[in-house]
Amino acid sequence: LLAAWGRQARDFIRQLDEFDDANQTRERFPQARIDLFEEDIPPEASLLQQVQCHIRDFVPLNEHPRVPVASSDRSIEFHIAHSPVRELEILHDQLLKRLAQATTDKPLRPRDIVVMVPAIDNFAPAIRAVFGQYPVHDPRYIPFDIADLSARSNSPLLQAIQWLLNLAQGRCRLSELGALLDVPAIAARFDLNDDDIPRLLHWLRGAGIRWGLDAEHRSDLGLGSCGDTNTVLFGLQRMLMGYAAGQLPAELEQPFANIEPHDEVGGLEAGLAGSFARLVASLRDWYEFCREQATPIVWAERLRQLLGAFVRAQDDEDRQMLAALEQAVETWLQACEDAGFNVDLPLDVVAEAWMETLDTPSLDQRFRAGGVTFCTLMPMRAIPFQVVCLLGMDDGAYPRRTPRSDFDLLALPGQQRPGDRARRDDDRQLMLEALLSAREALHVSWCGRSVRDNTEQPPSVLVTQLRDYLSEGWGPEVVEQRTVVHPLQPFSRRYFEVDSELHTYAREWRTVHQTYSDTNLTPPVTDSAAALTEFTSNASLKRIEPLAFTALPFTADPDVTLDLASLTRFLRRPVATFFQQRLGVVFQAPEDALPDDETFLLTGLTRYEQLQRTAENVIATWLNTANESPLPASAEPEAVWSAIDHELKRSWRRGDLPLGGPGNEQAEALRSSLALMLQAWLRERDAHPLDAERIALHFEHQGLTLADWVRMPMRSLSATEPIWLEVKASQLMASKQETRRKREDEPMLDLVRGQHLLRPWLLSLVSAASNQPCGGRLIGRDATLLISPMRSQELARAGLARVLDAWMAGMRQPLPVALNTSLAALQEIHSKGEEPTQDPHTLHKARLAYDGNDHHALGAEREEPCLQRCFPSYDHLAAQPDFLHWAQTLYGPLRDWAQERVTVEWHPEPGVAPKPLSFEVSR
Repeated sequence: LLAAWGRQARDFIRQLDEFDDANQTRERFPQARIDLFEEDIPPEASLLQQVQCHIRDFVPLNEHPRVPVASSDRSIEFHIAHSPVRELEILHDQLLKRLAQATTDKPLRPRDIVVMVPAIDNFAPAIRAVFGQYPVHDPRYIPFDIADLSARSNSPLLQAIQWLLNLAQGRCRLSELGALLDVPAIAARFDLNDDDIPRLLHWLRGAGIRWGLDAEHRSDLGLGSCGDTNTVLFGLQRMLMGYAAGQLPAELEQPFANIEPHDEVGGLEAGLAGSFARLVASLRDWYEFCREQATPIVWAERLRQLLGAFVRAQDDEDRQMLAALEQAVETWLQACEDAGFNVDLPLDVVAEAWMETLDTPSLDQRFRAGGVTFCTLMPMRAIPFQVVCLLGMDDGAYPRRTPRSDFDLLALPGQQRPGDRARRDDDRQLMLEALLSAREALHVSWCGRSVRDNTEQPPSVLVTQLRDYLSEGWGPEVVEQRTVVHPLQPFSRRYFEVDSELHTYAREWRTVHQTYSDTNLTPPVTDSAAALTEFTSNASLKRIEPLAFTALPFTADPDVTLDLASLTRFLRRPVATFFQQRLGVVFQAPEDALPDDETFLLTGLTRYEQLQRTAENVIATWLNTANESPLPASAEPEAVWSAIDHELKRSWRRGDLPLGGPGNEQAEALRSSLALMLQAWLRERDAHPLDAERIALHFEHQGLTLADWVRMPMRSLSATEPIWLEVKASQLMASKQETRRKREDEPMLDLVRGQHLLRPWLLSLVSAASNQPCGGRLIGRDATLLISPMRSQELARAGLARVLDAWMAGMRQPLPVALNTSLAALQEIHSKGEEPTQDPHTLHKARLAYDGNDHHALGAEREEPCLQRCFPSYDHLAAQPDFLHWAQTLYGPLRDWAQERVTVEWHPEPGVAPKPLSFEVSR
């Protein structure tokens, strides 16, 4: 090991010897030679001490005395993990074990432990996540400190300053603005606190800000053709106009300065828009400075203005960073003055010089701070520690690689001389020093297993050399006994087996495993238990069974009324309704990141939102003007096109549509769909011109009260029963008219998507049960559903009572039923002419609706989080004895009602549209 790793030290000592005169040394230092080393290895020496002694004495392998090593000797250990995070989790358990085994004779404190890694910046987040997860009062808390972190990677304030310095070259994205405001010192300068940031970011997103400071900024980036739509200034103008003017009248042809207001800004929180306006003004002023070259003295003044305009220190750390930034400016100015350098410089040169001054190591940077010290493997760190830990010793990661430059003459063959610095020689010397500086124990770990398929991965060549040396000198069994291969996850069962060589202090996982071992009950699926399945080559847990519930007591509250919206949500998602209302559990999808790109293509959801909002705005405008002038007749398409074009222009001014040609193409698609829906709405208004009073709905059943209204019903000139009219910008039909296969006895729910019929069905039931039968019209993008009223009050009351009974049962426990799967099961049973008591496992269409397949994965119903926790697969759902019972109870009447009361009127193909809209790029 000394010969392989110590070449750098050998060359250094040889150079010292060349300048050493032995005779002069004897004359100046006549004292006798004192040797502080013990010549013989003590019999109780540990494996680590024996290795160090052999290195000291330069003992060849063939002269090694075969000193037996006790199996309890853990002075050198090798740990194989799957990832850097697992390395740290393993290290945390190992350090807790060593600290617990410390005695008064051999004390061990956290400050006696050093952990060295090849690159501390890469490990720092994982170190904080693993060692920083326990509070101080937790027995598992280990104090720690991270040294050698660069200022740029360790200080959020400095990262914000770095972003401001790169403003002229960056795109100024919305997510970057959010990150800038997340820095407390930046937010405080503009009078923003932690509670204000979410609201302000919500406004910025809604105002259409995506990227670019303004049109000039985009032009300097070579993207001037994009104009100012979706820029920061564009969104700020919309926010300020929304505060000043509010929501503009829909019939207004052209708003002031062609700015569409963002009307969410208002109330007591309107001051946030003012704070953001100050931030934008500061950014634009600084951007003007960024574009101009200047001398070092002028740049120093600008940098001080930058700190004053954007930063207000909030704690000692911020004050220290500001002081360091100020000192760095002074240092750079002094260097320029000493060199007589006084020429104009661009900002990128000045910024790099400023930041490099902060990254330069100084004597005031602390190394040992009282806890476990994490640091980078670098020279002058080989001071004695009781325990030395080397992490990240992967193949290729250490020794670290240095890219060769073409102009590096030292790298040419035959040019290197003894004493020349080389990264690989440095790393070998550091490995030797780390091995020699450990007093009690050496801990070495690396990612020796692939996280994907558990295949073996080699360690660093230096670790391999150390392991080979130990195998040759003490035997392969010594290395095998001190090598531990850890499983992929910290909750593996191997950690909790009685005779396992592994151990952990994670009592949360231990509690879960003991619960499974001590009982024969179905284990509850908690956040911890849900993750207990893992991949490992040695052992794995059995598949966890689905969550089992005991019925909870439930009594309807007579003071709480149920409305149609709540009942519709229950029929749409029965299991999720139980989780939400009885358990208070809502599995929300992760919040989307702030969007940084303008709209290029309208996706399904954004298209629906655009169509729904535009249709509602057009209809509201027509209804508001109905008293002044008659509604446009369906035979007058120009009025329809004019109203649609007006709303699409408003969408363009909001920045909701793509720019240029894609925007025109998307607008044409929206116009065609809107025209079909609005013309159908106008036809229904022409056929039912009389407005009726809104209808109050009321029904009581076993202490449960259902109450709602039919708002804005209409009547025709001949009919006595009113109808309701609703526009829904969705595809109502399961397939297109030209592709579906029509059969005379085709069930209506094979044509219409079932989720769109839930509310109309309930509305028909409640209105008939209230003795006020009411029909309806549901207008979609592809068809209009004509719904005739129910006339039998007794049948309606009985059907509604069954729905409310099911609702109360669904409040006691999750019902084994799902909407699309149940409809598919009923459809297959009906098509086969079989009884609903057959084995549900044989229903292939229901299985496809619930589990999906390679071609039907996105629509699989089991992906709903609540269903996934109760019924992970269709087999679990079909195994419930009352699956078909609840499917028939809840959705069987819906099928019968749709077959009797619903008629489809397909929309005609769109005719020739008027001249296409052309949206200008710049406002």
